[in-house]
Amino acid sequence: MFKKFSTTFTLMAFVLTTSACTMSLDRFGEIISPSTGDDDQTPNVTVIKGKFPLGQPAFNLQHKSFLSAAPGNKFVSASLFEHQIYVATADGKILKSINLPAAAKWPDGEIVSLGVDSTGLIYIGLIERDGGGNPVREYIQKYNLDGVPQGIFKEFTQEGGTLPSAQDITFDSSDNVYLAMTYFYQIRKYNKTTGAQMAAYGAGTSGSADGEFWGNAKFTLDATGHVYVVDSWSDRLQKFLPNGSFDSKITWPTQILPVPPATVAYSNVGNLALLSDGNFLISQSDSNGYLFAFDPTGALLYITDGSAGATQFTSSPVVFAEAGNEVYVMNSNTTRVYNKFTGVLARKYDPTLSNALGVARDSQGNTYVSDMGGIKRFDTTGFNDLSFAAGAMMYDIDMDSQGIIYGANLLTGKIMKYNPDGTSAGEITPTGTAYFLDIVHDKDLDIDVIYQTDAANGLIRKLNTSGVELGTLGAGNIISPISVAATADGGVVVSDAANTGPGAPFRALVKINADNTVAWTILPGAAGNLATIFGIAEDTDGSILVADAGGNKVVRFSAAGAHMTTYGQAGAAAGDFTMPVDIILDAGRNFYVSEAGNSRVQKFNSAGVVQAE
Repeated sequence: MFKKFSTTFTLMAFVLTTSACTMSLDRFGEIISPSTGDDDQTPNVTVIKGKFPLGQPAFNLQHKSFLSAAPGNKFVSASLFEHQIYVATADGKILKSINLPAAAKWPDGEIVSLGVDSTGLIYIGLIERDGGGNPVREYIQKYNLDGVPQGIFKEFTQEGGTLPSAQDITFDSSDNVYLAMTYFYQIRKYNKTTGAQMAAYGAGTSGSADGEFWGNAKFTLDATGHVYVVDSWSDRLQKFLPNGSFDSKITWPTQILPVPPATVAYSNVGNLALLSDGNFLISQSDSNGYLFAFDPTGALLYITDGSAGATQFTSSPVVFAEAGNEVYVMNSNTTRVYNKFTGVLARKYDPTLSNALGVARDSQGNTYVSDMGGIKRFDTTGFNDLSFAAGAMMYDIDMDSQGIIYGANLLTGKIMKYNPDGTSAGEITPTGTAYFLDIVHDKDLDIDVIYQTDAANGLIRKLNTSGVELGTLGAGNIISPISVAATADGGVVVSDAANTGPGAPFRALVKINADNTVAWTILPGAAGNLATIFGIAEDTDGSILVADAGGNKVVRFSAAGAHMTTYGQAGAAAGDFTMPVDIILDAGRNFYVSEAGNSRVQKFNSAGVVQAE
């Protein structure tokens, strides 16, 4: 956002592969980001209003290992590695994030199952391990949809020296609880109130005979209490009577998948469901994911190949949940919604940002973010309500006092101007090579002034909004500026490269006074341990915030250039950073950071505490 001050006077193509967290910037060589970190587990329940972070896909970015539909047109998912439960609307807006008991967190523990009954009670299966990795406790904890713990439903005991590893949960019409007891080779039914066992389905032995289970079992129920079971290492579906007796079996069509039969036979069955039309739906995966339906005789009805283009869902396991006539298929950062009777793709939810770059905010609280696809506007609820500037690539965007958005388009070398509704407001052809810019309102001149980096000529150019040059700063003091922030005393803070050539490394963070003298210089390895600085912003107290893309952090310096504090670390959790590019502040001293690696914009208060709203 523009600032009001009183004064007296070739970065090439951006290539990013998020899977490897590698960003090639050509001029600065290659920045390798460390692996992601863990999430903060306090407090127990986080209420997320849908504002920040921006750019997350519907149903969040975390890997979803478990999924269940819930009353009120909601969904509940769980993430093994984040060790959280998420409650979301059918449109993917996260309503609650519920932290689970720390003793069951991976790798010292594990989430093994998730289910939601007709009243909205969440049942989550948890395992705790000793120092040698051996399970010592297994139980099912209950929560309501507001994230409030509702006690333990079942505390399991060992049988034959083994805990069950209850890896699937289903409920009948009375909300009695059915569990797939993996190591006991049975499906067991428990009273919803007392937890007492009511029935068992399966012989309790591993094998291929009728009533035996071979590998992990997935199951579903019909309205009359029949239990249908598939096991991971065979191609049969077994039917059991409500009293637990074996009834019959069919062969389901694993052989139709376009992968070798041996691979299919050992594939992971993610979910099994009995549809309202009497047919069955299964998700399965080898290196890719598959969703397919078959009738009660085992005949194939349809198959959806998760490796195919727009329908892609390729990681294992592939989990799904029914909602009306649709089925939601989720894994990692993708969500696909299909017609459950035909397998036709209805819609998909992908990340709204592709490598978040520049960020700006208007006076109404809307946030504009440039990414690899142009510029996206997010309203005050965090909803992406407008996209424009398709085909442009801008590391940085800013806004003038009239709400006009400016961005240096790396593909054309021009500074593009856009109205708040995304229509073109013209363009400026700058002198030299512009990468970053900063816009302030000069109260002496009563005009908005654009501070533009000129990397080719080692200058900061001052322009009016029509592109007319008003003056320069930095001559003789900087070599090839990367980014710039104007300061309230009429000077600038500049991130400078060592030379103008491709592959030039970051040289220094430099404060230049209004008279073009150097106030201070911070070199890499000095206090703050800077690596590669992109975004720069001045706080109202005169301190300087910088986004260190190479160091995966934000660093604050005093107005005199002394290191004050460092925020964040490498990672994807709240408060972590992966290649932060731009940084801005609002009137309340909150700061906003765009991340290319995590494709999001995070909000922090003035103390550097991440704000999940």
